[in-house]
Amino acid sequence: MRTLITIRKRGAGYIMDVATEHGLVRQGAQCGITPYESATAAASAMAQYAALSSNPDGGDLMAPPEVMEHVPQAWRCIDPQPLQYCVRCEKNTPTRVDGDDLCAICGLFR
Repeated sequence: MRTLITIRKRGAGYIMDVATEHGLVRQGAQCGITPYESATAAASAMAQYAALSSNPDGGDLMAPPEVMEHVPQAWRCIDPQPLQYCVRCEKNTPTRVDGDDLCAICGLFR
């Protein structure tokens, strides 16, 4: 299941919900007063919950336009990554994005 990070305006600031393959991980967490602070929190959450090592299915970010304009395009939608068998991890794991044929979990060359 893809990770979904939703940011919305609430009162004077912004709050964030994070839904992953394990269910709703964070709900109503304050993520900033300004759009820039919220965008920083959103990019951090995408790296933590939707990047290769944590969710090979990728993830999506939904936020108000004033927040999205501060989020880099690459962090708005993270595409699914192909899995390959890793001898050390003994399971199918994603490959790192730097072009090398390395396991994203343990770093072992395949």
